[in-house]
Parts: sequence; structure tokens; C-alpha cells
Amino acid sequence: MRYEIGPGEVHCWTFRPAQFAVNELAVVLSMDERKRANRFVFDRDRNEFVVCRGILRHLLALYAGMAPSDLQFEYSARGKPALAPNSDARIQFNVAHSRGAGVIGVTCAAPVGVDIERMDGFARVSALVPTCFAPEEQAEFASLPQRVQPRAFYAGWTRKEAFIKATGEGLSRPLHSFAVTIAPDACPRLLRCNSDPASAAAWTMADLGDHGFAAAVAVPAPASIRARNLYPQFLGLKQA
Repeated sequence: MRYEIGPGEVHCWTFRPAQFAVNELAVVLSMDERKRANRFVFDRDRNEFVVCRGILRHLLALYAGMAPSDLQFEYSARGKPALAPNSDARIQFNVAHSRGAGVIGVTCAAPVGVDIERMDGFARVSALVPTCFAPEEQAEFASLPQRVQPRAFYAGWTRKEAFIKATGEGLSRPLHSFAVTIAPDACPRLLRCNSDPASAAAWTMADLGDHGFAAAVAVPAPASIRARNLYPQFLGLKQA
């Protein structure tokens, strides 16, 4: 079976790791991935890594028309994974997970970035607004009613994370060097990008999260975002 993706499409798959069986997914991991899993101190973190990596392999295998265990990955200088040339090099992807939920973005249109965050502990993380948000983002955040600010923080954070993951720069890029919309009910957009101001309008962003999580996807091109929930049965796996 091969799952097709059309030109300009971005497929975004959200999932809950607890629905997947750890042992069934562990068998498709490479030796390097198993070593990475064993570095986690807590079983919870180790199991979530194994499940997310196994889901990624099974899902990408559907797009590439290969067995999950045959996929090989290579990494950029900043650690962003990509399929090695022996796989379907057209496919670009990104994955994120956060304490009980995950998201995978897949496209052949352009680099893609995704992020997901559990929306809790706002009182603790709200202190990050001055250092993580650009001046115009801070102004928008301050203008919102207090009841909306927790959702706004996570909406803004995941949109920014998705952007820097799509660029491949990660947190090496100064977070004040670009700006996105912050209000949770506003259309997700890149408003400013210092390195190339004219390029901001070319980006496509979308929100994906629900049920206690915020999530976002970003692509540096016009794109059609298709979001779906991913269940074990779709990948031919057993329910945990």
C-alpha cells in the first residue's frame, strides 16, 4: 500500500501515543534509535520516544512504499531529520510530541515544521513572554483579555516553534527576529521575518491542536493543509 500526497498538500497527523503498543513499534527501530531510547531515565519518556519514532516509521513507509524498518534517516547540522537518498527523497516531514500527544507533518511541497504543547503551567511559562516573543507579539499578547492569554501564549509559541523547525534553524534563530499572530482565534500568519521581509507573506501556517493541546504547522510556500487524527488501525497496528 502507498499513501499518495498531492502537489502543494501538507498532511498533518495528530495522535495519542497511549493508544499504540510500545512492543509492536519497538521492533522497527534502528539500532541507533534503540540506543537513543535507552538514554531516557524514566520509562514514560522512553516509551513515548519509542512509540513516536515507530509511528513515524510506519507512517512514512506508507508514503515511500517501503517497509518501516528499511527507512533510513539523515540529519542536518542542527539535527533536523530527513529521509536518506535511498528512500523517497521528495517526502519532507517533521515530528513533535509533548507529554501524551504527538503530531507529524508530511509534504513534498517544501520543508515543513510542526510543534505541539500541552497547555498547562501557564503561570510558570508566562514569564517567558518578554524573552520569547517579539515586540509586536508582546503588544498583541498584552492587549488580550487575561482569560485568553493562556491560550494565546501556547498558540504563539507553537506557531513560532513550527516556523523555526521548518527553516531548520531551531532555537539558534533569535526569537525576536520574526513575528507571528498570537491571538488563538486569529488566522495563524507569519507577520515579519527579518532575514527576508518580503518572504513573510509566502508562508502558510495553521493550528492543529485541541483537547488540552496547542499545535501548529508551518510551510514556506502556499499549501493546502489536511489535518487528521492517526489511529493504530490506519497503520495496521493493534490498539494498546
